[in-house]
Amino acid sequence: MLRKRHTVFCTAVVFLCCCCCSSYAVVLCCAMLCCIAAVV
Repeated sequence: MLRKRHTVFCTAVVFLCCCCCSSYAVVLCCAMLCCIAAVV
């Protein structure tokens, strides 16, 4: 359950990044931060 909620949160973060910045590099950065957060 927690994992799914985390995935939804990550998707929302990446989506917001995409909307706000519309920069692929920034979206990639957000996704990487997400992966790190998932491990920790």
